[in-house]
Amino acid sequence: MSTVERLEDAVAAARRLGASDVEVSHFARTLGTARFANSTVTQSGVIEERTTRVRVAVGERIGAATTSGLDAEALAEAAAQALEAARGSPATTGFRGFARPDEAPARPPAFDAATAALGPGDGADVLSRLFARAKGDGLLLAGSIETGPRTRAVVTAAGVSREQTTTEAQLTVIALDGPASGYAVGFSPAAARIDADVLADEACATAVRARDAIELEPGAFDVVLAPAAVAELLEWLVIGSFSARAVLDACRSSPAAPARSSATSASSSSTTSPTRTPTSPPCPSTPRARRGRSWSQTTVRYLCWLLPWARAWDQRPRRRTPHPTPQTLSPESELNQEFHRTFMPPTR
Repeated sequence: MSTVERLEDAVAAARRLGASDVEVSHFARTLGTARFANSTVTQSGVIEERTTRVRVAVGERIGAATTSGLDAEALAEAAAQALEAARGSPATTGFRGFARPDEAPARPPAFDAATAALGPGDGADVLSRLFARAKGDGLLLAGSIETGPRTRAVVTAAGVSREQTTTEAQLTVIALDGPASGYAVGFSPAAARIDADVLADEACATAVRARDAIELEPGAFDVVLAPAAVAELLEWLVIGSFSARAVLDACRSSPAAPARSSATSASSSSTTSPTRTPTSPPCPSTPRARRGRSWSQTTVRYLCWLLPWARAWDQRPRRRTPHPTPQTLSPESELNQEFHRTFMPPTR
């Protein structure tokens, strides 16, 4: 039985239990992994991950449950747990159901057969070469190399049924010499597209420049982050800070306020809901919210647009060129003044 057929059975089981709508998604990957530290391979093996999530709706109430099993019994149990969670959850105003089929063509998967066939020991020659490169600068290397296939599948009660398998390869290199360090990472659907020597050159050159660092007194400084640091910062901001969850929580916990009322409240035997004033953010389901986006929603959309570009820039092909000796820019230099005019406008 194929993965999609198993997910379809789970959808049918949830419908029989009383769900009005169902979505079952599956994620699995098999990665050949080698980790290294102090220019020595410390761990080598295969990582297998498999997760199936069942989401059900009972009217506008939504519940979810996950399982690592893919057999009928495990999926049926997850469906029952999701249904129980949905019946005890508050209604999601404006919920229109899970995904429906559309006419958009499926994208061809980024699959590379050579990458899928790689094992944890196939990167030994590459790592030996990188260790020798770092030794020439008196550095030690740490990091990891991961290669393998990844499978995703989704089925909904409305008729969506899709599955695809892609490949991925990632090499992370950290060059170390005491407190000095340099970092470089490469990612691609095809392992052959990652130039390990370029990444090692980049990490080692950064670590060499970081030697003999000087101490600075606390103060305000202009800092230019590396592309990898910017990408990770944006990723964490999207995950933890710009989810717009506060807007949704305020809508779900507060009653709708009359248009001309300054404040309203509702109480129960044990709790009192937060006061809702005309300045409170409108619920996403109200006509006012549909006419425009809140600051949080706009920020989320911008960061989601910017994150792939930052990742792509960090993973761009590099040329093996010598790194110039770093130079300190004086405050009067033309480049420094241009930087401040562009990125540091005067405050008012």
